[in-house]
Amino acid sequence: MCAIVDANVTFEVFGRKQTEAGRKFRDWLDGNGGALVVGGKNLTELAHNGSFRRWFVEARRLTGRVRQVGKAQIEIQEEELRRGGRCRSDDEHVLALALVSGARLLYSNDGDLKDDFSDAGIIQRPKGRVYTTQESKSYTPEHQALLETKSLCRGVRKFATNLAADRTRGVPDVSRRSARSRQALICTRTARDVGAA
Repeated sequence: MCAIVDANVTFEVFGRKQTEAGRKFRDWLDGNGGALVVGGKNLTELAHNGSFRRWFVEARRLTGRVRQVGKAQIEIQEEELRRGGRCRSDDEHVLALALVSGARLLYSNDGDLKDDFSDAGIIQRPKGRVYTTQESKSYTPEHQALLETKSLCRGVRKFATNLAADRTRGVPDVSRRSARSRQALICTRTARDVGAA
């Protein structure tokens, strides 16, 4: 399973004074349970934390702990989210990372971002879930259930297969993924809609 960490909780997962829930999340990343998805502005924000930078360098050496998504793919999806105007938060870069990567678990304490990530009209198939310590810094049964859920990383294998098929047809990866995302989201507009506007 894969997850995204919002910059507002970096210290809880990678800092010296981790919360109990943050420590368990880190243990999950360091064990065989999960992988952290990063890319674009999200990676830049996380990298401000020295403990994260050290972890990231080590985790990249170990297969499966980190999945890095290309900045260009994220920026295209981010722009589509802005044009759609449905998002309440100013964190389109985090939502775009989830849409491009398929990650459906977010660790965040940002109220508007949590609402956007849980909105089935923005993050769907499956709907996004939020791991938060806003109400309790303790490791709760809800936290445990989220980390044990195996279906919170949408279509990674299918997406890889589609990319291989796209390459044989000469379809660029970024534009093909972008088109698939536009069709799946209510909060974005298709290329036809943009042309008609």
